[in-house]
Amino acid sequence: MRCNLPLYLAREGRAGTLRRCRWGMTRLGPRGRALLRDLRYGVPTLDGLLAEALCSAASG
Repeated sequence: MRCNLPLYLAREGRAGTLRRCRWGMTRLGPRGRALLRDLRYGVPTLDGLLAEALCSAASG
């Protein structure tokens, strides 16, 4: 995710990237999600997308 997400955002835009992140979260187990909670890009757009996808995965 560290390398692919910025490239995916540039190619697909915010909505497409968020949709893909949410899909990816459904495929991860609890340990994988825990690892992503600590991942930071240092780019507000990417950090926000990841946080939003994690929040969606936790609620549903």
